Amino acid sequence: MTEIMEKINRLLVEALTLGYVEAAAIVRRDGIMVTAQFPEGVDERAIAAMVAAIMGTAETAIVELGRGRVNNVIVLAEEGNLVALGAGPILLLVCLVKPEGNLNEALSHLNKVAKKIAEIAK
Repeated sequence: MTEIMEKINRLLVEALTLGYVEAAAIVRRDGIMVTAQFPEGVDERAIAAMVAAIMGTAETAIVELGRGRVNNVIVLAEEGNLVALGAGPILLLVCLVKPEGNLNEALSHLNKVAKKIAEIAK
C-alpha cells in the first residue's frame, strides 16, 4: 500500500471516531471506490457510483442556479443520514450518520477530515 493510501485509510478511521458515524468511504467524483468501511453486504461499488451521481447532479443544479460550489450533500432518511463532502477536486468523503446523531457536530467533524483528505490528495 502506498504512503498516500495509508494516510487516506487513517483519515477514514478518523471519520469513524465520532460515535454516530457508523460507516464511511472515500470515493472518486467519477464514482470509483477508493476505500470504505461499510457494513457487510453493502455493494460498495454501487454506493460509490450512486453518491458520485448525486453529487454531480447537485453540482450541476447549483451552478445552473448561480449559487457557487456545492460543499456537502445531505440525504435525510428515516434510519440515518447520508453525508457526502467534497474532499478536493477528485475525492468525496461519504458517511452514514446514525439518526440519533447530532448532524451539526458530525458535519463539523467530517469537514475537518475532508479538508485533511484534500490536502493529502493534492
